[in-house]
Order: sequence, then structure tokens, then C-alpha cells
Amino acid sequence: LEAAGVDLVVSVSNTLHRAVAPIMEKRRTPFLHIADPTGEAIRAAGLKRVGLLGTGATMRSPLFAERFRTKFGFETIAPGEADMEIVDRII
Repeated sequence: LEAAGVDLVVSVSNTLHRAVAPIMEKRRTPFLHIADPTGEAIRAAGLKRVGLLGTGATMRSPLFAERFRTKFGFETIAPGEADMEIVDRII
């Protein structure tokens, strides 16, 4: 993508993001963290405590919770394991 001259790289997959983010830190092309646009919207709304829904893998992953905590100071709450399984079945 850098060779193609893109101005920004965006991953729209949580799984891909976890693999690509460390690689992109070493590149010249800016990389938009998948949680940042959501974090900016939450901050703009003046909120601090965030409920996280997604696949079980996403909810168990530190990808969003860690970024929300370190960059934005948010507390992130995910459903318990039994509820995660229900959400996975629905998805």
C-alpha cells in the first residue's frame, strides 16, 4: 500500500488489526487505530464508561479496552462469558 502511495492505512478487521498494527508502527504511512474514531466520538459525547459488544474474540481481546483506557481514559465493560456465548450465537 505504501508503494501505491496511499495517504492512510485502515484495518476494518479486529483480527487483522492486531497483526498489522505492530508492523505499521515501523512504516512511514499513517495507520488509523481501529478504536480511535469510536474513542473520539465517545469523548465528544462526554462519556467515560463504555459497554463493549462484538464477537467473543473481540470482547475478550484487549484491543479496544486497552486503547480506550490508555488513550482516552475510559472504563470498558464487556458482558460475562455466558453472555458472550449468547452474543456469538446471535452473530
